[in-house]
Amino acid sequence: MNQTASLTNQTSAHGEYERFSSCIGGANELRRFMESQYTLVYMSICLTCTVWQVLTAASLYWRSRKWLHLTVLANVCMAFFVILCSLLSPLSSVSCELRFWVSIICVNLGGCCIQSILLYKAYICHHRATWLLILGSIINAGYIALIFLYATLGRVESYRDFIGNCVLENLEWPALAKLGLDISSNLFLSFAFLSVIHRHYKEHGSNVHKLLFSNSMIFSIGVIASNVITAILISCRAVGGLSADLYSFDWVITGYLLIKQFSLDNKKQAVDDEKSQVRTDNSSILSAHLSDLPEHFGPSSEHAISSTPAYWQKE
Repeated sequence: MNQTASLTNQTSAHGEYERFSSCIGGANELRRFMESQYTLVYMSICLTCTVWQVLTAASLYWRSRKWLHLTVLANVCMAFFVILCSLLSPLSSVSCELRFWVSIICVNLGGCCIQSILLYKAYICHHRATWLLILGSIINAGYIALIFLYATLGRVESYRDFIGNCVLENLEWPALAKLGLDISSNLFLSFAFLSVIHRHYKEHGSNVHKLLFSNSMIFSIGVIASNVITAILISCRAVGGLSADLYSFDWVITGYLLIKQFSLDNKKQAVDDEKSQVRTDNSSILSAHLSDLPEHFGPSSEHAISSTPAYWQKE
């Protein structure tokens, strides 16, 4: 009796997946369902990473109170907010309209923050060249223009699928527009960084890797690569209508690289400040000892010294 009931339960359990698949529909709907599950998994991981980044960036800004660190904090906070809205969309009553506005504003403002940080790093590496700052700012203003473009002429339709995810239609050309802006900005910044590397190579030889790590330039190059690769994947609709969620990977990678970069810069600055303080203390101690010495060398002593034959001089 018990064995019969157990076999019946097993048979019923084994048939649940088939019944669920038949309720979903054909192979296309099943594929979209699997894409949705994968999206929820990796976005949950990304949300956890952004929580750590928000806390770390807040601590970094609290200790330094620099505007660059505030920009990093703003970028990771926007990433956290967008990923949270994307996760809550199929699980709550968050509308696709709200998610659309949050996405277009935060994605482009986040890109503006990242490019501003990289532009400032390039500006410092080029000895504060004004032309580089002006040209980079003009390119960077394109991210603000994209917000107005997406909100008006480039408005794309967004709707809920059968699972509850907000799906964007005709995502290709908005992604291509941002890809074009990312490539333009990143090519400009890459040229700025690579010209510094080339100049350093001509002046100091083959120690290029020391420049990359000493100036944290390797992190800036990593941010550029992440931006371009993510934009290409979204333009190709790697995961269909949910491809826009791939920006989560870009945010996590760039947020980590920027935090790591500024953490190393702070450590290097702390070491330099400590060395400078040691030199200052040593100079103060030496000055104090010299001031305590008796004044043996008056005018008569100076005359005696000057009149003494200098046997050490060469005849």
